[in-house]
Amino acid sequence: MAVLSVVTFHVSPGRMDDFLALVRTLQEIENRLAANLVSMRVFEAEVAGRGSGRVSLVFEYADLASWGATVDREREDAAYLALAGSDPEGDVATLVDRALYTEIDLAQTGLEQGSGPRG
Repeated sequence: MAVLSVVTFHVSPGRMDDFLALVRTLQEIENRLAANLVSMRVFEAEVAGRGSGRVSLVFEYADLASWGATVDREREDAAYLALAGSDPEGDVATLVDRALYTEIDLAQTGLEQGSGPRG
């Protein structure tokens, strides 16, 4: 079942190019580290028009185990750790939200809390 890791940032005004350069570096690292990464995409919020500065990185994994294996690898990788610590003051971007989503199979029944495969 698909898993999405969504990490949302507020990019500082005038720093989008810098942010995207960091994302390209992250993509190179994830291509090396990630287990069963289906896709890595970047989305910009369009509410209130372009240039909102709200950007989400969306990583799709084949399953929860693949996401977990990737996180374990990231925690041990010098390049990933250096990149993660490269903007401690938030000059380029500030972390707004981090969420992990698991797909709900609409063909399944018994999805209420406490019953079925998700209970």
